[in-house]
Amino acid sequence: MIELVIAMPIAILLIGVIVATLGSAGRSQQDVERRGEALSQGQIGLERMTRELRQAQWVVFRSSSIVDFQAPVRAAGAATSTPRLIRYDCSGTACIRSEGPSTAYPPPAAPGFTASAVVVGALESDPASRAGRVASQDVFFPQRVTAAGKTTADYVDPTEMQIKLRLDVGGAAGAIRRILLVDGVALRNRSTFL
Repeated sequence: MIELVIAMPIAILLIGVIVATLGSAGRSQQDVERRGEALSQGQIGLERMTRELRQAQWVVFRSSSIVDFQAPVRAAGAATSTPRLIRYDCSGTACIRSEGPSTAYPPPAAPGFTASAVVVGALESDPASRAGRVASQDVFFPQRVTAAGKTTADYVDPTEMQIKLRLDVGGAAGAIRRILLVDGVALRNRSTFL
């Protein structure tokens, strides 16, 4: 009987520790899944941005969070691509890609777009999203490579653009984890900053 009285509290304590450890491991696993999904979506969106910008006929920087350009786009099921006006707007908690009809350079200040979609991040109106939210609206950095091979900011006649995406991913107990994705693209055609 004495052994039972001593063994029961020890067993209950051990079971409590095991349950707490399993609960913590489950929350950690959810955090890893959230970061993985945000990282995957961010990489796919960043790759799409750089691929389209690399093919741009011209680029207009509206700000460090908004860029307009014209690039060939192939519609689903189409054999050929057609020039379309594209805007990436990362001024909120998501980078939104808008597409509209082809336009001459320079584009109008308020062009008409026919379709929009979230490429990276999540909108404020979607709190259940497991995607990361864009944490900094400074995303597009126009640059020029000097004769000495150094990179310098150039808003007038850039030859390159660096894209930096900072994504905040919510974790357990409200903890926020930041993911930084960086890529760059050589601007092959006319580009300018408005």
